[in-house]
Amino acid sequence: MVLPPREMRDKACTVLKEVIHLMNIEAEPACDIHEGEAVITIAGGPVNLLIGHRGQTLDALEYLLNRMITRSEEGEARFVLDAEGYRERRRKSLESLALHLGERVKRRRKIVTLSPLSPRDRRIIHLALQGDPLVTTRSMGRGYFRRLSILPEEGQWRERGRGNSRMQTAE
Repeated sequence: MVLPPREMRDKACTVLKEVIHLMNIEAEPACDIHEGEAVITIAGGPVNLLIGHRGQTLDALEYLLNRMITRSEEGEARFVLDAEGYRERRRKSLESLALHLGERVKRRRKIVTLSPLSPRDRRIIHLALQGDPLVTTRSMGRGYFRRLSILPEEGQWRERGRGNSRMQTAE
């Protein structure tokens, strides 16, 4: 990802400030570089209105901001929009959910399918479970209705004892 120049970051903050003002929300955006990304953090005011249900409003604002800025400027820079640490809290929550559901899939040996998720949320779950050799993840569907399924990994055979299950890797 290419970091935007300082002028582009200032312009993005100015544009976002105007959009927030038009929404009648008193909040202040601040642009910063965090882990190689241009992050615009919004603080103050009723940020729950800016976040929306499962971050949908925040995602929409981020999309619009990126379209407006990159259309008027040359370059491929991208901005990440956050409101009072929402993105980090959501990431931790989804990683915890992924690990919990991964354990359930291993224990019950049944597929678990989640409700439709945004591409960012699906990616977090895929990454959280990619290191587990006993489960795999797949996205299915199209567009807004794309779902993520967690499946027991093929190639594993299981043997049932008296209420206990034992997993062994087939070689």
